[in-house]
Amino acid sequence: MRELKQALRSLDAVEGFDSDAPQRALFKREMAEVTLANNRRVIAWVYLLNHVPNPWRRITSGDYAAVRND
Repeated sequence: MRELKQALRSLDAVEGFDSDAPQRALFKREMAEVTLANNRRVIAWVYLLNHVPNPWRRITSGDYAAVRND
């Protein structure tokens, strides 16, 4: 269980997911049934688009990481 929590924290950081403010995150994390290549179905954590970002916002600094939570 400890390894799962660390893995999810690492993936959340990559996806920009913040469990303290999920409504602000570009993606949300949910459990869903998925089908593997061998057609076996399992429950897995997935990241889903939480909202469509404003396509017209320009990041004048070019530093996405610095402004992604604005």
